[in-house]
Amino acid sequence: MSTPVHPAHLAEPPEGLEQEVLRLEAELQRAEATLNAFEQAVRAQLGEQIRQIRVLTAVYKARKAAKKEKRREQKRRGKNYKEPQGLLRPQETREDDAPVGDGPAELKRLYREAIVQVHPDKFPEASEAEGRQAAALTTHLNALYERGDLEALRDFHEHILGEQPLRHTPYAVAGNATRNFLLHKKEQLAAALEALLQSQSYQLAVEPDRGKLMDELREQFVQRIAQLTKRTRQ
Repeated sequence: MSTPVHPAHLAEPPEGLEQEVLRLEAELQRAEATLNAFEQAVRAQLGEQIRQIRVLTAVYKARKAAKKEKRREQKRRGKNYKEPQGLLRPQETREDDAPVGDGPAELKRLYREAIVQVHPDKFPEASEAEGRQAAALTTHLNALYERGDLEALRDFHEHILGEQPLRHTPYAVAGNATRNFLLHKKEQLAAALEALLQSQSYQLAVEPDRGKLMDELREQFVQRIAQLTKRTRQ
């Protein structure tokens, strides 16, 4: 069994970038918690109005569908209309046509292929810096696998194996892959956080005058109920 080849020089792991990712994750979690608490408060105070809107919306959509079908029937009765011949059978999904690459089996495959590239036990001759880097990568990889985060694990797998050169130098690959993975993760988190903070729902959630806001929402819901009630009676 050949001994892995280590690069002559290896930069320290990007701890600063990793801390930035952790900070963004924490901010996103706090923002999501704020939004969830607001949504729970709205459901608690305006649950009946929300229920009525859902029921009336369903009735309205059903009536629209019925009217659409009625117009189709009228067209069928028009001249020059020919009924389609034969029966239309829905396409049957065979097992061979099932999507490939999703589920626990794919998660396990990606994990196994990635772990052999980064686990410290695979490289007993690693330096202390290399060992710390490998341990950090392994910890992160284990966390992705335990969460069942297939998308993130695919991304990690792509960075780890996608940059691999012809000669097997796992730690050099891991160094570049770690930075690229963290940069990509940082961009994703920053975009998600910005979208959430700018969303109308979050702006309502941080409204200081909660009582006034609830009164305004109640009035809007009542108006919506009246509008839907009128439409369903037409």
